[in-house]
Amino acid sequence: MAVRDGYQQEYNQNGPGGVSASYALQPQRTTQQVIQRLMQTQLRARDYEQELLQIRSVDQIQLDHSEALGIKRGDVAVIPGEVFRCSPADYRLQNIPLVIKRFQCVDRKVFDMLVHESDTLMRFRGHPNVVSLFSYWTEKPASPYQYKALVQLYEEASLGDMMSTVVLNNARPSDRMVLKWLCDMAKGLSSFHNCGIVHGGIKPSNLFLNSDNTALVGPIQRARLESALATHSQYSRVMIADALPRTMAYWAPELLRGERHGEEADVWALGVALY
Repeated sequence: MAVRDGYQQEYNQNGPGGVSASYALQPQRTTQQVIQRLMQTQLRARDYEQELLQIRSVDQIQLDHSEALGIKRGDVAVIPGEVFRCSPADYRLQNIPLVIKRFQCVDRKVFDMLVHESDTLMRFRGHPNVVSLFSYWTEKPASPYQYKALVQLYEEASLGDMMSTVVLNNARPSDRMVLKWLCDMAKGLSSFHNCGIVHGGIKPSNLFLNSDNTALVGPIQRARLESALATHSQYSRVMIADALPRTMAYWAPELLRGERHGEEADVWALGVALY
């Protein structure tokens, strides 16, 4: 599985990033038993695509406020937002694990870019190596100084993002497993590039794993990249120190120089994430 071949593991959902979790070695249970337990307690979101497409309001879901998977307030991403786990309010679908992201758009330009990203990502719904976006809608902003709020409803990857599951985990994956993940991520990324789309958000916190060890490319983040590029020259040393390990470390040289960039920047970021 996610560590050296033959290890017996237990996966515990718990972490940030829109979809997040961590694992620990447990000799008492086999990998097959753990996966069977996960499958018994949760429904697969992609099997209920048509029902999830009908969700257009926060009133149709049950939010899990016990833990915020992510909260951003004006940092390097520029676009404030928050991320929570949730499930459909319909009792027949309550065991479907989902993630809701709410972005507070400060102006019309940012809002339009996020809507365009959402429309684009929904075209790849169901791709085996791309996180599925099932629905999105707008809400009134939390502040009178903001334009609108955009809410997105995603599937939840059962093992979480690679930052918490792999990078920060003491148990290291085998070379064979890493190569499998690389192939999966390359397939997902190439599906965007074949359509002339620059992803803009390739980094471990936006790459995810499912219980069958399938790697998924996370949501497009071109709007956040463009917003960061427009203001990164004004960052203080404190902001740069905070942003460097989380975002700017994955920027290609042309991005750091403020030059035009394309699909090559995504390939660079994937290489850095793999390293």
